[in-house]
Amino acid sequence: PGPAGAEGEKGLAALAPLLVTLPVPLGIFEVADWPAFDRPGSRPVAIMLSASRLRGAARGAKTRPAVFRALAHAGAQCAKGGCTLCMPGSEGAGCVPSQGLFRGVLRARFCVEPPGDSQLRSHLYVAVAFGCVPVFFDQSHEAYAPPASEVGWWPWRRPPEAADDPSAGALDYRRFSVILNGSDARRAAWVQNLVSMAQDGSWRRLQDNLAHAAALLRTTRKPCDPGDREDGVCDAFSAFEDVIRRAREPVEAIARAHGD
Repeated sequence: PGPAGAEGEKGLAALAPLLVTLPVPLGIFEVADWPAFDRPGSRPVAIMLSASRLRGAARGAKTRPAVFRALAHAGAQCAKGGCTLCMPGSEGAGCVPSQGLFRGVLRARFCVEPPGDSQLRSHLYVAVAFGCVPVFFDQSHEAYAPPASEVGWWPWRRPPEAADDPSAGALDYRRFSVILNGSDARRAAWVQNLVSMAQDGSWRRLQDNLAHAAALLRTTRKPCDPGDREDGVCDAFSAFEDVIRRAREPVEAIARAHGD
């Protein structure tokens, strides 16, 4: 029998399986230098949605049609591959659906990321890398829906109740994104709220925090330079190595205590 009480529980927790949600590897190795690109008027698109209307619907993702309807109702230009809602006053030639994914993301302030085949989609990592503030619909995929009291397992996500506990997760998504509930997609208010944030400049605060998130949501070609960051973490893989290293410490301590 193992030790009883708090120490016993701690030991059992250390021996439990380690579950980690990792980002999708993409062909983006360097984060775009969007501060050098951004200038007044350089992002004439308030909200961008680059997605098919029904992707993932058969597997439980019911949010996309509602997102399309809300954006179209607000005056967005919508087609088979997504929607573009211009900043007020930027309609016309200065704000048209862009040809090319990266060019479109660089012109948008908010990128809507509804679930598809799973809770998240690869477009998220493009948006973060190019300075477009992501907009999520939490608990909106039937196949992956957690209990109402829990949050979705997104890469490195720190639960709201553990906002001050770095060990609970590396990223507080509320610092660099807008998180809505799945039921919000059916209401038009979320669109106008985003436009208001794009107008009053409050979206910039979220964008300013994207750089840290972007580093953890990409995989670089080369190992981290020890001088990049104090903890030696510079991308998703090095962050995973750090998680494994920290998870091994209590296990090794238990082994030493038992003379193994």
